[in-house]
Amino acid sequence: MKKILLILILAAGVYWAWRHWNGVKNAAVTAEILGRTAKTYPLALFTIKVRSSDKEIQLMGKANQEEETKIFSIVNKVKGVRTVNNEIQVTHTLRTPVQVFRDFKITSLVFERLVAEEGIAGLKLRVQTYDGTVVLNGKVSHQEQSLLATHLAREVAGVKKVINEIQINK
Repeated sequence: MKKILLILILAAGVYWAWRHWNGVKNAAVTAEILGRTAKTYPLALFTIKVRSSDKEIQLMGKANQEEETKIFSIVNKVKGVRTVNNEIQVTHTLRTPVQVFRDFKITSLVFERLVAEEGIAGLKLRVQTYDGTVVLNGKVSHQEQSLLATHLAREVAGVKKVINEIQINK
């Protein structure tokens, strides 16, 4: 069981570092943050999203007060981080590993459908899931692509709601 959890943690770390890659330096900072966070809170890899751009870090997701405080502290100690935009929402209830894994599975299935769909594949879309609610972010060139992404996300088993925050570039 420990090996499976370790593999999931490592896979999640690699996946998020790859998704948020904005150059070698940003990827290195993101990977270091994810690695340090995983040592203290392994499940945070599934609930906290990290974006880095030009030494500025954005933290998103949900955590309890203790986790949020410690994760913020960890990020502030990473070499090369200039500013931290902490958008972590503090919750008063802890999520079980099953809930976290269920959302991770939904995110993976939605992302898989998006990259497999002609007309959407290759676009830089982000997928986040919390308690079955999927949030789509990114930029597309046509309204139809945004609507198709929403439709594909709604078809995934376990999705309760889809929030489309995709921007249309004209």
